[in-house]
Amino acid sequence: MNSFLILLSLFSAYMNGNSGDSPRTVAIVEYRTGVSEQSDFLSRVTALMKEKTNLTIVTQTEARRRLGATLDADISNCKDNVQCFAKIGEKLKVNEIIVIGMTELGTVLISINRIIVKTGKVQGTADIDIPAGGRVTKIQIFRLLNTLLPKDYFKRTGTLIVTSKITGATIKIAGKPAGETPAQPFKLPAPRSYAIEVLKDGYTSFKATVDLIPKSVMKLDAQLSLKAIVQTPDKWYQKWWVWAIASGVIITAGATTYFLTQKPTSVPVEIQPYFMH
Repeated sequence: MNSFLILLSLFSAYMNGNSGDSPRTVAIVEYRTGVSEQSDFLSRVTALMKEKTNLTIVTQTEARRRLGATLDADISNCKDNVQCFAKIGEKLKVNEIIVIGMTELGTVLISINRIIVKTGKVQGTADIDIPAGGRVTKIQIFRLLNTLLPKDYFKRTGTLIVTSKITGATIKIAGKPAGETPAQPFKLPAPRSYAIEVLKDGYTSFKATVDLIPKSVMKLDAQLSLKAIVQTPDKWYQKWWVWAIASGVIITAGATTYFLTQKPTSVPVEIQPYFMH
């Protein structure tokens, strides 16, 4: 029986924000109007989205690499023009573009818009007003994202592929039957550890524990081998020669018994006188 711990991520696969079945890519960009505070806000939002959502994120740095150094000027020129931002998203080949705008009027007003590239329309907004010198907390950023994004975007999953050369073997995940080999890939909540067992009559069972990572695909090859046929040795009283000896003893004993129980027979005997010379 195989029993071991596997921690393996073969390659990354990103899930669709709506269905979790196909990639959904989102770009995040920022423009400022006379604001010097909250200089790390964009990077913090980006990091939290990577950590908490099932989306593929295109950062502003990556967008700049794709579209060139003029990107920042293009973003500033768009200002509040939703169609303008949608065109930038189209050039980046993303599904959505999230635009963070900052304005300082005594306090720092942060406005976040989620724009669907295909329709060129705003699908969600979130705002927060921060006092001068204040700092947006991680909890506040997370609340903004919860307001801005659909709940499905926060359902993170990983894909587990279980293969085996033996067909018709039962696959158990976390102790529950999940299918038989060959099986389709399993989409499971992540991050999480799963106990995997693959078993079939006549074969040694395969056991493993995997740590499934969000947005990853893990492949597990279950090696099953035929059970060895163990010959049970005959007990001493099952041996043929034991019965042969036993039979002989019985026969001998029977003959002896017969001899001892017979009445003595009368045999005429003539006794010749013995003379001493």
